[in-house]
Amino acid sequence: MAGCPIKERAKPASASSASPTSSTRGPGLSHAKWSARSPSEKLERLFGMSLDDIHEIQSWPMGELDPFRLSVRMQVMRVVFMIGLKAHLDGTLACAAARERDGRRLLEELDSRLRERAEQTAGANGATTPAT
Repeated sequence: MAGCPIKERAKPASASSASPTSSTRGPGLSHAKWSARSPSEKLERLFGMSLDDIHEIQSWPMGELDPFRLSVRMQVMRVVFMIGLKAHLDGTLACAAARERDGRRLLEELDSRLRERAEQTAGANGATTPAT
């Protein structure tokens, strides 16, 4: 319908003003940069608040909320669920969990290997190794 405000708002003013990055991701963030972000960074970017604030909204009791707050809580739950599900299905959650779980052990292994290499290098050069 000509002059329909909803359709006018949906159409860009010109072809040059239509940006492929203008979406819920916000301006200036390409698809590749968005995909490279962690699920928590995506949530913070989408809601414009910290994860603690998002957790606070999720902890609101559903039975005691007015319609507006109930709508906010349901939207937060929907977005958190979808981003979490996508991260689970593409394996990023499993990788992050494994990295966090094994991080301390890997750092200790790396430290011991570097110390061994330093001792071997110092022994080959005839120098003494520093005491730790």
